[in-house]
Parts: sequence; C-alpha cells; structure tokens
Amino acid sequence: MRSTARVADWQQALADFAPRAFAWDESRRAVKQLQRVLSALRQGSRLSPAEAAELAAGWLARLEDAIACVDGSSGALANAVARALDVAIPLIAGAPVADETRDAWLERLGARFFEVGEVGEV
Repeated sequence: MRSTARVADWQQALADFAPRAFAWDESRRAVKQLQRVLSALRQGSRLSPAEAAELAAGWLARLEDAIACVDGSSGALANAVARALDVAIPLIAGAPVADETRDAWLERLGARFFEVGEVGEV
C-alpha cells in the first residue's frame, strides 16, 4: 500500500513545473528540479505504476511551458530532460491501466504539442 505522504511528494515534485517556473538564468535549478522529478517517477513506478504514469503524463504536458525561458546553451538542461523522458515515456506506455485511460493521456499530450507547435502536421 502506498503512503499518502509519498504520493504528496510525487505530486509536489511534478507540480513545481508551472508555466514559466524558471527564469532564463536558472538552468542549474531547472536541472535539479528535473532530477527530483526523475527520482519521484522512479520511486512512484515501484509503488504505484498507474498513478506514477498519470503524474508523468501531466508533467510532460507542463514541461515545455516551465522551461521555455531557460537558457539551455550548456546542454545540461537538454540532458536532464532526456533522462527524465527516458523514465516517463516507458512508464506511461507500460502502465497497468485501461487502454481508454492511456489514450486520454496521449491525446492530451498530443493536443499540447500541437498547441505549442512542437510537432508539425502529418
């Protein structure tokens, strides 16, 4: 059984990715926060894979807005995002949930990426 405090920790780590959460010069802070998310996702996947996957999908939907202003010229932020995606994507894909639930997550993510122009039309 999962602990309520543990779930609150996951939710807080992911909720810190609000729109414009990081200023242009906060690459180091953004990387640390991404490491915290990565830890929360890994821990969550062991305790409650379905809930962790839902939180991961929500986090992915907010990620671009949160780091949009950060100067990522050092590459550290891109590497941290890639490591977090390496955990989040398989977690979402392999979550023990109904197909309809996963489809809703993916539809929300797809709509979000089309909205911000990250994915071209097919």
